[in-house]
Amino acid sequence: MKAFLIDPELRVVKEVEYNGDYREIYTLTGCKTFDVVGIPFGHDGIYVDDEGLYADVMHKWEFNLHHQPPIKLVNKALVLGCDENGDSIEPVISLDLLEHFVTWGWKE
Repeated sequence: MKAFLIDPELRVVKEVEYNGDYREIYTLTGCKTFDVVGIPFGHDGIYVDDEGLYADVMHKWEFNLHHQPPIKLVNKALVLGCDENGDSIEPVISLDLLEHFVTWGWKE
């Protein structure tokens, strides 16, 4: 299924293939534990490294809707949707719109 990978080190947001196995989230994001940050597009979520703020190297980025404070995040993340049963599905948000809301670095 389609998913979106946010890579702040390379400063790219791209479509990737996700096989539906939660263990692939670890591979795609390079993390050992993850958490999900909900975003207001269907039931989409940003899967992030749960220990990212403790990482030796942090590539900072923000999810910024422009009408509320930005969500400050670090390192790679994966965007997926969620159905009514809690299963992963393709995200509702488009790649172009996601790119519009991602900014590199943290604005102080």
